[in-house]
Amino acid sequence: NFTVVRLQREIGRSNFGGVVVNRQGTGSLASTDDFNRAYGLDAAWQTSANGRLFAFFARTDSPASKGGSDYAGRAYYNYAGPVWSTAAGYSQVGDRFNPEVGFLQRSAYRRLESRYGFSYQPKRWPSVRRLVSSLNYNVYLDLQNRLESTYGHWHVFEIQPQRGGRITYTMDIAQDRPLRPFTVYQDVSGRRVIIPPGEYVSVTGGVEYISDPSAPVNVAVQTKNGRFYDGDHFGWEFALGARLGARLISSFGWNRDEIKLPFGSFKNDLVPINVGYSFTSLASVQGLIQYNRQTASVSSNIRLALLNRSGTGLFAVYNDRRDTSDFTADTLLGRSFIVKYTRLVDF
Repeated sequence: NFTVVRLQREIGRSNFGGVVVNRQGTGSLASTDDFNRAYGLDAAWQTSANGRLFAFFARTDSPASKGGSDYAGRAYYNYAGPVWSTAAGYSQVGDRFNPEVGFLQRSAYRRLESRYGFSYQPKRWPSVRRLVSSLNYNVYLDLQNRLESTYGHWHVFEIQPQRGGRITYTMDIAQDRPLRPFTVYQDVSGRRVIIPPGEYVSVTGGVEYISDPSAPVNVAVQTKNGRFYDGDHFGWEFALGARLGARLISSFGWNRDEIKLPFGSFKNDLVPINVGYSFTSLASVQGLIQYNRQTASVSSNIRLALLNRSGTGLFAVYNDRRDTSDFTADTLLGRSFIVKYTRLVDF
């Protein structure tokens, strides 16, 4: 039995809420300790015209065999001015924090995060709409305050022309200190590339160009080049989009990553094709077909949306995933058809 209850209250530009999530095994074969529960309180408090404080506190309860109870929390402050913006935050997740009805990317850590941003509209350059620069930096520590990993993304500069699109140069700097070997790549044939324990520093530079997305034909190109653990990384992304009036939008893309490591090299391709058609401003159909070389699979997704307001209404979704390799006997890996209806009620 799965139960989720979410309450939220808006007060001015702030909102406060709570959530209760429960999973309980039922039936004659279910044991008495087959359960998992999570509780949380959260807030987004508008402290000033430009400042906003985000916070949450959560607890999970599990049987003693799964660790019992533990906690997680986060506090994050963001200031967004007309030119400068900045943010800082702290979060912590216990090693026994276990939200089974959901997804936990990482546990048993403390995280320090910071961000600064610069956004300027130069009046002296009529062809330039905005100049942007930003820096994000995250530090992960274990619960004994030992360094696990860091990640910094520097948006060195971004130029946004008046006609749309952007030209960007970025730098990514990362540290990682895995304590155990882990698989960084595994293809459908079972071949694996494993990163051994150690301390690693990766630096990657990237250049991106996106043309006017409102034009009948638009293009996006991005390249990345740098270090990846003890090896090298070269990657590029390409997308070609077409627009027919205000109703039909389509795009074709091709993403390639090439990794060369002392422990093994690999490359991967991702090829997505998107098509979207709007019957009206509230009724649309979207389709995505995507090929993934690593898994040798072709997946498709078709979604019909009949909305009323605020993104609520009737949704019908069809998913299909197929294997194109010779390593498995089954071609069809999965298929689903989902119908969802949502309604927003004021009270």
